[in-house]
Amino acid sequence: IEQGLDILADVMQNSLFDHEELKKELEVILEEIKRSNDSPERVVGQNLFRAAFREHCYRRPIIGYEEIVKNFSRDQILAFYKRWYSPKNLTLVVVGDFSSQAIVSVIEKKFSDFSDISQPVTSQRKPESVQNEFRSIVAFDSIQETFVEMGWHIPSILHEDIFALDVLSVILGQGDSSQLNRIIKREKQMVNEIASYAYTPKDPGIFTIMASFHHEKAEPLLKEISSLVRDATNNPMSLSEI
Repeated sequence: IEQGLDILADVMQNSLFDHEELKKELEVILEEIKRSNDSPERVVGQNLFRAAFREHCYRRPIIGYEEIVKNFSRDQILAFYKRWYSPKNLTLVVVGDFSSQAIVSVIEKKFSDFSDISQPVTSQRKPESVQNEFRSIVAFDSIQETFVEMGWHIPSILHEDIFALDVLSVILGQGDSSQLNRIIKREKQMVNEIASYAYTPKDPGIFTIMASFHHEKAEPLLKEISSLVRDATNNPMSLSEI
């Protein structure tokens, strides 16, 4: 454990960001972005977030944009590192079979020279305005299936409704016994795949349903999904469903 902490402390305090190594890593990230753009599921998911979040940073793909990554410089990486990677922004968690008193002593020793480069900073995220109209993004590509992902705004993870929304996402679209899989996939055979999940981050998220299907089934499928969602909204779930 002491060796592990030594490596971690060195990474946190003394990273060199070697120019050649950084160049190689950026090439890896660019390749991941290309793979992501070749995945219909990811493209439709990113389009959903672009439509749902017009102001909040959740609209941006986590991996970043190709043009921005291409132009990263070592100086930019270092500036980011110095801005954010300071002791006052750091939490170290240790889990396992050890003496707490002994491990604290090791941690204090390993991080004793870690001085604050600047005052701790926090990210100020612009809140998303209330959505009052239907939004959609349609994209075309030469693929065999059609993919759809739809979403509804929900509160942040600290809201008391999140527990119910998590349960609802399981009942609606997670597992073979879920309503979407049971009714739409198996009984009506309208989709190849279908699922739902509640995206519940720190700020308000979205409840989503995604599906892949043959294009001529788009209109009846969307009506069927809407009907199930309305039913879930207006009628309490039975105990057997829960």
